[in-house]
Amino acid sequence: MNVLVIGGGLAARAFVNSLPPDVSCTVLLKNTRCSGNSRLAQGGIAVPLHPDDSVEKHWLDTMNCGAWQNDGERVWKMIETGLSLLKERKHLFDEKPDGSLAFGREGAHSLPRIVHAGGDRTGSYLMAAEDFTLEKSTRVLEHAEAEDLLIENGRCTGAVFRSRGKRYEIRADAVVLATGGTGSLFPYTSNFPGSTGDGQAMAVRAGMKLQDMEYIQFHPTLWVENGQTVQLISEALRGAGAVLRRADGSRLMKGVPGGDLAARDVTARAVDEERQKGQPVYLDIRSVTQIEKRFPFLYAEIQRRSSGPLLPVAAGAHFHMGGIPASLEGATAVPGLFAVGETACTGVHGANRLASNSLLEAIVTGTLCAESIAENASCGLGGITELPPPIRTESPDLPGLRRRIHEGLGVVRSNEQLDRLIEFLDSCPRSLEKTTALAAANMIQTAYITAIAAKNNNVPLGAHWKENTHEPTAAETTADPVF
Repeated sequence: MNVLVIGGGLAARAFVNSLPPDVSCTVLLKNTRCSGNSRLAQGGIAVPLHPDDSVEKHWLDTMNCGAWQNDGERVWKMIETGLSLLKERKHLFDEKPDGSLAFGREGAHSLPRIVHAGGDRTGSYLMAAEDFTLEKSTRVLEHAEAEDLLIENGRCTGAVFRSRGKRYEIRADAVVLATGGTGSLFPYTSNFPGSTGDGQAMAVRAGMKLQDMEYIQFHPTLWVENGQTVQLISEALRGAGAVLRRADGSRLMKGVPGGDLAARDVTARAVDEERQKGQPVYLDIRSVTQIEKRFPFLYAEIQRRSSGPLLPVAAGAHFHMGGIPASLEGATAVPGLFAVGETACTGVHGANRLASNSLLEAIVTGTLCAESIAENASCGLGGITELPPPIRTESPDLPGLRRRIHEGLGVVRSNEQLDRLIEFLDSCPRSLEKTTALAAANMIQTAYITAIAAKNNNVPLGAHWKENTHEPTAAETTADPVF
């Protein structure tokens, strides 16, 4: 049996490492093994391992944060399965001097349940622990960028990819999309460069419909200087005592339910509103103790830049709740095609993702997808064929494209802004996916689908917030908690 994995984050690695040894697997990496979003994850991973915690409490926090637009049954299964999988990895996480786990707390969590590794280097530690199995049955191709899916008689049978100026067609019995999110569509993002919605765009070109694309989470604390993102500042820092302040020193989140640990959509809107007035927002880290030990990644950058204790922050694109409709096992509407991690929309996040549920989803979906494919996939397809090289063409202005996308799909939206964005994207060149402007093709395709979804949804909810539209009541947003 031959499996093709497109992407190399935590979901992809959990998938590969859960496959039976007799499965032949090829992994296409757009960049290198040391790149990608998963490695950048700082805060940790949410899991109900605390003595006072439970699957039910974690479930309630996830549902509340998602405005009860989540699939409750899948949320429960994700947490329950994740709890089991992370108990096996318990040795990876930081401990207190007494040997118990050191839990952190982040926004919209009712109690501490974030486990972390290496302080604020959880993603890096988990990626190292889940490194691709170096068995003969696994082949990892770096700098191999997927272009499109192969669909034959309604089934996905492989993909077209390019590497070092050449194009290839690769066939497989099953294709797993694990290409991550869409943060690189925006000027400010916590994402690794190149997060241009590749998997989502390929799915659309294959005739698939995407789900919940209007729900894009903006992280409220990206450290920015001179118009550039320095790095994400983990929400765990606010859990440890850091506070957001206006230029005059007053607390930005004073009087807001949850304060500095309010849900990300609430905090991001507050930060964005202040900056839209032309006023800076700062994260005051003076109250955080032992920062060099608890947040070594951030501390090293502060020392390198001689910055602090007031760090200028902005809200930036962080996580896309929408994507390719898929089950927790990764199954999609197209036989032979699977989607895991942020590329997929499993319904577990609803209108807004709960902090640190992303790594949990990655491990769970990757693992369950491998088990499902091993049980159900057919066998027989394989091989690589060289194709004509991509057509050379001039790429559109990508920084300008990002600015236009942000104007329409930023933290707070309006139908007027969305109309302008849709009109602009309609005027952009089409059919660029077979040219050297593949990144632009994917950005335009994904932004267009997202803008249409945002325009069609006039209910401001969670990470999708519109001006001059009907704000729902609690009764309208709360679903029946019995799944």
